[in-house]
Amino acid sequence: MTTTQGSPASRPTGPVDKACALLSAAELEHAFGPTALKPVEQPPKGLGVAYRHGCQYSNPSVTITLDVLFARDQGGTERKAIQDATKHRVDVEMVPGIGSAAAYFRMETGSTSGFAAAKPMGTDSVMVILLAKAADHAGSKETFAQLCTLALQRIK
Repeated sequence: MTTTQGSPASRPTGPVDKACALLSAAELEHAFGPTALKPVEQPPKGLGVAYRHGCQYSNPSVTITLDVLFARDQGGTERKAIQDATKHRVDVEMVPGIGSAAAYFRMETGSTSGFAAAKPMGTDSVMVILLAKAADHAGSKETFAQLCTLALQRIK
């Protein structure tokens, strides 16, 4: 676990220093089709018992977002984390066999698809959320699942 500069040691930011290190722009380009994606690390943010790292991969017409949420002392609640992450989404479909819990969904506007997957890390939990506008990519549920599985596997 790491801590951010200026934060107390009791507030771990999780097993990820940089979300952009989990999926390369080339992997997203291969999966979704857009080219010349530039990854930009988002500032880490504390969210109560959770901590979020984010990365936006974009070119002038496309933005794909990867968020990694690390929750302290939340082990065993990954299914609830996925339910919370998808409760205001539409067409939510739980996907077995990825982490402890995973789901494919569309945002309320209908133009953005996403996938969330979570796994325990000792007594803690980690979740990845990948979002991409449907008009910007040809990604399927399987594409999202493969990328989120890869990101989860890279989190040690």
